[in-house]
Amino acid sequence: MYRINQGGDWDLIWESRENVPYDVLPQADRSILIATGNKGKIFRLSGDPFESTLLVRANAQQVTAMFTDASGTAGYATSNPG
Repeated sequence: MYRINQGGDWDLIWESRENVPYDVLPQADRSILIATGNKGKIFRLSGDPFESTLLVRANAQQVTAMFTDASGTAGYATSNPG
């Protein structure tokens, strides 16, 4: 995953050989949540420079989408099995 600045410069902020990213969800505190597949994990990138923290392992193979509801609570959707 790359961060692209307004001037066109870029930084590699996250990579994984075993987790495939499906969705990202920016947070108010400037952290980023990453939904992944193969083992249904959600990671948080935070800090400067970003550091990765495993938050959750879902009971599914892929976390395919994330959202924030009206109260600000983050949720996610899974697949395989759904």
